[in-house]
Amino acid sequence: MVADWSSGRDLLASAPFVALLDGSWSVVTELDTLLTSRRWDAPYPQGLVAQVVTRTLYGTSWTSMIVLETFAASLASGGRFDWLAEAHYRTEWLFGVTAPVCPSPGAYGGCGAGVGSFGGLEVRLRGSPFWWTVTGGWLEQRIANDSQKTLEESLWILTPLALAYGIDTRSGPVTLAARFGAGAYFGMHSAHVHPTELGAETLHVSWHELYPLDAGVGPGARAELALSVAGSVRVSGSAVLAPLVAGNRRTRSYPELAPLPAEHRGIPTWRALTLGLDVTPRGSPLRFGAAAFLAELSTQPIGELGHAGFMFRFDFPLRLEPTR
Repeated sequence: MVADWSSGRDLLASAPFVALLDGSWSVVTELDTLLTSRRWDAPYPQGLVAQVVTRTLYGTSWTSMIVLETFAASLASGGRFDWLAEAHYRTEWLFGVTAPVCPSPGAYGGCGAGVGSFGGLEVRLRGSPFWWTVTGGWLEQRIANDSQKTLEESLWILTPLALAYGIDTRSGPVTLAARFGAGAYFGMHSAHVHPTELGAETLHVSWHELYPLDAGVGPGARAELALSVAGSVRVSGSAVLAPLVAGNRRTRSYPELAPLPAEHRGIPTWRALTLGLDVTPRGSPLRFGAAAFLAELSTQPIGELGHAGFMFRFDFPLRLEPTR
């Protein structure tokens, strides 16, 4: 039994640094969401309760998914990790600039300003070209604020399992790599209404201040293409499309959600595009960089991607040591 678990000791040794970096970002997102919702500078009687509810829903669900699937895989393999050829933890720190309803960035008192986080685990089995991925995340952005309320919009996506075929071609120091695959997706698109003391007298808002607009489960496809030079500089792009065919949507208009329109009838669809540049410093296994993104989860035509911004990306290769 000790020999079995020894195959994962080196992998687990990578965890503290990953936890420290991503944990610090979790603290930053707590503070940043307080700023975007303006709970820091106005009397919001229910603000902290609603903050805890949203962060618990979005963060705990992601953490639970990662932990439970990792535990299930470890239990099924008897604690051995030597069946893995590669394992990576990827995290993305998102900063929103504009949202679908914004006529321009900053309209309505800060429309589009926001923060978010995506990340997860991806592994490749020994002797296999397929990558298995468990990932998810969220993005929350301010839409409008006035004397009665602050209105925000968010999207929340979980991918409990995705499988992608990977292929790469090398020519000297240049490598072209591609991945194509499919997975299962769950998503929810929501509004958040945070009334001030003045607004609490006229607006009828639930204690959790959360208004799900549409949500669903469905299959999705993802494609990635990357060009690397000398293993240290990489330009990459990705595309995701996932129609959440089993779900529901809110088609009724509510005055407290203005200027957010009611959702159109149709299938809520998650779609996203990214384009970025990453570097791997000499002597370091960590790859980091920045990227621009366009995304949307709604019943609008799939060609519309109203959420836009940039992100910082980190890729941690988790060390693996075969059983001896």
